[in-house]
Amino acid sequence: MSNSIPEIHGSVILIGNGPSSAMFELGDQIDQFDEVIRFNRFKINGFEKNLGTKVTFWATFGRGERPQETDPPKKVILTHENARIKDIENHDVFRIPYHYHQEKRKIIQDIVKSKGRNEVPILPSSGFLTTCWLLEKVGVEQVTLLGFDHFSKEQSSQHHYWLKQSFGKPQEHDGEVEHLLLSEFGSRVMYLSGEDKNEKQK
Repeated sequence: MSNSIPEIHGSVILIGNGPSSAMFELGDQIDQFDEVIRFNRFKINGFEKNLGTKVTFWATFGRGERPQETDPPKKVILTHENARIKDIENHDVFRIPYHYHQEKRKIIQDIVKSKGRNEVPILPSSGFLTTCWLLEKVGVEQVTLLGFDHFSKEQSSQHHYWLKQSFGKPQEHDGEVEHLLLSEFGSRVMYLSGEDKNEKQK
């Protein structure tokens, strides 16, 4: 089944796969959100205290990316309209339109080119696309983000929270530009921080 726009009510959190998502024990807080959206090859086993267990939406760009150690939840967001995913025929599938993908891609590329970087094609990340789509097209009033490190390597050289290897910044994305564009939503985009929790416990 394929739909254009999902019905989303209540509080919404998007759990990115950046290493900062697993730095604090926020599982109980995460599971209190009405909608919990996780991405691509997300992993829960072994990270329950940090990231909770609740999943109401799975967002993916395709290319064979599937959750680790679990089946996709009933509701699936394809961040590229033409993505092909196996074994989701009985799921509620919501496709971010190709023209929307390209619109965001052009905005990012124009900013990147203005900074003098022209050698590598830039693509919007799944997290950035999904966040913008929820706010601009689905009508969600506010989203909370966790693990959206925007590919920064300042705190950790990891790429995903479950992989211990070191990685460089991906050339196909520009996290700094995405962070800048998300900041334009103002208070509609919030960040869940374990540092706030630690301060309260002191």
